[in-house]
Amino acid sequence: MKLNRVVTILLVLSLLLLAPLVSKAASYPQEFELDFSLKFNGKEVITNGSSPELSFMVNRSSTGVFSVSGITGTTGAAYDWSVTGNVLKLTIKPDVPIGDSSLVYDVSIDLSTNSYVLTSNASSEKYELGLGSNDSGTFSGSPLRASLGNLSAMKLTDFPFSKNWNDNRNPARPTVMPGFVLSEAGNPPAPVLPATVPVVVDSTGINLTKYKYENLPKYKYPGSGEPVEIVYTVVENDIPEYVTTYTQVENELVIVNTLKAELQFNKLWYDNSTKDDTRPIYEDWVEENLTLTAESRKPGTDSYDIFGTELSEYVELTRSVVPTVPPIKGSDLWTLDLNKLPAFDEEGYPIDYFLKESLVAPKNTGFGIYVQNVSNVGDYAQELTPGEAYPGGTLINTIVGETNYTIEKKWVDGDGLNRPETTFYFYRYADDDVNDASNLSPVPQRDKLLQFVDDEGNVFYRRGFAEPLPRYDEKGWEYVYYALEVMDPQGDYVSEATYPQGYTPPNADFVFDKAALKNTLKKDINFGFTKNARAKALQAAKIKVKVSLEQKINGEWVQIQSQTFGDIYDTNASLSGSFSTTVPKYDGAGFPIEYRVRETGGSIEFPGQPPIAGTAVNGI
Repeated sequence: MKLNRVVTILLVLSLLLLAPLVSKAASYPQEFELDFSLKFNGKEVITNGSSPELSFMVNRSSTGVFSVSGITGTTGAAYDWSVTGNVLKLTIKPDVPIGDSSLVYDVSIDLSTNSYVLTSNASSEKYELGLGSNDSGTFSGSPLRASLGNLSAMKLTDFPFSKNWNDNRNPARPTVMPGFVLSEAGNPPAPVLPATVPVVVDSTGINLTKYKYENLPKYKYPGSGEPVEIVYTVVENDIPEYVTTYTQVENELVIVNTLKAELQFNKLWYDNSTKDDTRPIYEDWVEENLTLTAESRKPGTDSYDIFGTELSEYVELTRSVVPTVPPIKGSDLWTLDLNKLPAFDEEGYPIDYFLKESLVAPKNTGFGIYVQNVSNVGDYAQELTPGEAYPGGTLINTIVGETNYTIEKKWVDGDGLNRPETTFYFYRYADDDVNDASNLSPVPQRDKLLQFVDDEGNVFYRRGFAEPLPRYDEKGWEYVYYALEVMDPQGDYVSEATYPQGYTPPNADFVFDKAALKNTLKKDINFGFTKNARAKALQAAKIKVKVSLEQKINGEWVQIQSQTFGDIYDTNASLSGSFSTTVPKYDGAGFPIEYRVRETGGSIEFPGQPPIAGTAVNGI
């Protein structure tokens, strides 16, 4: 009796335990529906619509084996399934634009409870995954339905780069780095925000350190089209005293910090008299006349040139007009600071630089030409090739030209029988801001002018050598040439110079270029006379005399002045006088003028008696 009761109880318990399985088994086949959306690198590629993104039918055989059929879903993904026991593993492979098959989502469904767990496996590529808010849950309703939420996948990449020092282990190498700026490549580059810090991969080398930025977005959508791969670059913040270069070597950016070659070159102009008309402007001179040559000390390495039009890309050129020390009159000194040039080549060999200048053509012709010279210093002091300056050296341009000096001389002295010996002494001065015509200086080896007579008998004086005269001094100041005429004896000769219209000589005592010189006999004279008279009766008398100054013109005597002298009481009268106005000694052709003084009348008056008019009998 007791045994039967136990068997009955066990049978009831067995039925109770089997009741759920029987009820579940009775629900198959069962339809499942799954909702989800997916954003790939920020762009939605699968949209959660009103219809489910995935639906399928789960079947169970009479032996309890599960299977899946009737899978339908969005065209944005491929699907696969497998069953282990009562666990259905559904695999979702999104059809992302870049065709990455490694992006896989797994939904594991426990068919005994209809619960699920969402996982992802993207092992071949780096991803930053967002599984949404529903990475686990339960299917419910009829048909059974669940939502995975908003999924996201950001494909990531790393950006490796290295930093190398090329400075011969410079002891002044900075120990604290100024940092890097990561950006998307472009022109100009766009900074990547937020700012990230690279990790050090390898710092065991003396000069080399390897870095990389990790987990950067690999793709972006520029618009409505397909995604494009982001190209990254990095720029190192400026390091004083170093030149930074960037080179892509396979998949790695190589940054090289090379110690700068701090160079300075000078440019000296000797052309103050002409600079406004001849000197080029600074920018044109740099582009058209300068070439920087670099030579590595590595044996067998060819030199290379950086031309003027390219210099601004490699160096900083600054024009500064500064006074020379000690000051050099008539000059401008330009300094060129070249402070972006590497001191070493890519293999660490030192680089030597020198600056070459081509011949400078004056802006305007007619003033002369520029002649090159150079002054190098230090180890390069013996380098004397014009137009080639080494660090610290000075390129020199001096304006050079030629000029002439000619004067025409005429004599105005009648028959010229008594002309004096004439000598012209030749002088010059540099027309700077200090010298003038008072600072005469004889022209070396040409201190006298020579006389020339043309076919018409005109007399000219020119320099006594065939070669032209230098137009400028050694500092580029224009010479002013002039002559001083000396006549021995000078006598009554006077020199008069006239010049082309508009020219005023700086000093009237000297004869300047292109003068028309006239030597004229010229002198003014004053005529005087003496009158002696004696009264026959030895009686004192008051005497007045009227005299006339006459000039012989065309053979006739012509009175030109008349004057009365006298009022003397004496028995023996001596009367002296002179005409108040001077007269020229020579006529316009240099011939002497003939004059005479003649007594033309007068009167005698005795005491107590009226004057007695008289007529001159004798000339004076």
